[in-house]
Amino acid sequence: MENSWLDIQHRGFRVYVGETADAGACVKFNRAIASASRSGENVNTVFLDCAVKTDWIERIETALPFVENAVRENRQFILRQGETVPTQKAKRVSKASVEHLSRHSELITTLPEPGEDLIPDKIYMTENVGTFTVYENRFLYMLLSYLRDFVGFRYQRITELAASFSSDISLNKEFAEGTRKISYSLTYSETAQGIDGTCNSKTGEAVARIRSILQAVELLLRTDLMREVSTAPMLKPPIARTNVLLHDPNFKAAFELYDFLTAYTEPGFEKIERYRAAGSFTDEMRADFAALIAMTSYLSYRCGGLYDELEERFAAEEKRRKEEAEKAKKEKLAALKANLGEISGAAFDYIQALEQRVAELEDREERLHEAERLRTEAEARLEDAAAQIKQLQSETSKLGAAIRERFEENQRLSEAHAQEMNAAQQRVQEAETQREEAQRRFAAEFEQQKQDFLKEYEALAEQYRLLNARNHALAERQGDPLSEEPHYTKESFAELEAEYEAFKRFFDRQWKIAKKQIRKEQLWKK
Repeated sequence: MENSWLDIQHRGFRVYVGETADAGACVKFNRAIASASRSGENVNTVFLDCAVKTDWIERIETALPFVENAVRENRQFILRQGETVPTQKAKRVSKASVEHLSRHSELITTLPEPGEDLIPDKIYMTENVGTFTVYENRFLYMLLSYLRDFVGFRYQRITELAASFSSDISLNKEFAEGTRKISYSLTYSETAQGIDGTCNSKTGEAVARIRSILQAVELLLRTDLMREVSTAPMLKPPIARTNVLLHDPNFKAAFELYDFLTAYTEPGFEKIERYRAAGSFTDEMRADFAALIAMTSYLSYRCGGLYDELEERFAAEEKRRKEEAEKAKKEKLAALKANLGEISGAAFDYIQALEQRVAELEDREERLHEAERLRTEAEARLEDAAAQIKQLQSETSKLGAAIRERFEENQRLSEAHAQEMNAAQQRVQEAETQREEAQRRFAAEFEQQKQDFLKEYEALAEQYRLLNARNHALAERQGDPLSEEPHYTKESFAELEAEYEAFKRFFDRQWKIAKKQIRKEQLWKK
């Protein structure tokens, strides 16, 4: 089992306390710290965790292989596209080309000469194009997008709650120890989520399974098929139960997963409180913080200019301890030899070889300690790198979520813009239709008014010619010089003929009326 940074710190703190526990000066100093001014001590710590329900995880893990198989089927259908092109560019003529030509005879503008073939100016060409944006593939893309959001939301909340830690500590100490007067104040506050090494095993296992699901979903969304389907409009519920979704085993399992996800309304996890502490320090906590104050005091001397001197003392002490250990070992070996008496030959050689082997093992142990120290440093650097990678992954995830939100927002804006454009085009078409209708009504009304005006004009012209003819007739009867007015010009003569015709019509009409009246009064008179 790998040790977390908390385990390493705990072991180091135990070593530090063990090193100072037997030193009388340190013990006295720590006791003075622990017993001084306890009124300024306060701690408030809450440690939360998360209990994950695995029913939805198991259901998704069971159905995910079927979804992957459905994506790998790469379903497509053939789309026939056509356009009218000049006959010279036509590659081949199909049945659809002949049928289109039979309905559009306007494409034939030239009659062939006798014995020649009939060749249209343009002809309809068709092309079969394969597309993957079938309904079932669009359903898979919608399912994977929904699954990514469904699992991603719960993953974010679970990782925020799992091993969530918050702590507020305040400490004020003023005391004197011999000639030393110390004033120590501490205000500490921390909040963290997902602390390494503190999450319980069940939650850690569930988080790993959820992360694996998210990775699998992201990989499926990055396939060529899903990238092409993503350009098509997103499906919206309700989903039509096509034959493929009902009978294909992979698509059927995917559809059942969709039903499960849309019907699942629970959060899928539960927040629990693993530990809470509030109030003043316990005696054990006072001893631990006394060690911290003592360490701070040491650091003040070390960082205040005594580092080199302390290092020299440390090296001298290490040398002294090593020499004492060597001396004790030699004394122990000498005592062993004395107990064995005089030895020679093979036994003596064996003892010398044994001593040499012990020395080699001790040297090897020192090298192992050095290697262990280097390994610990390397692990610490690796842990820092892992923490940075985790932070980068978190930032990448947030950036990806922001990109997806931006893409969805752009898609919604594009759809809204398209709807507005369609509505605007429809309004333009309606306005154009109203304009054409108004123009037709105006033209009809204008034509009717024109006809009425012409009729009225003809009636007035008829009356004018009649009056003019009667005027000329009266002038002729009375010998008025007006009757001698010449009519040599073409226009004047034509007007004269029109007046004659008008007077003739008037005469015939009046003659008929008069004759009828005469008959009524003379022949039918009783």
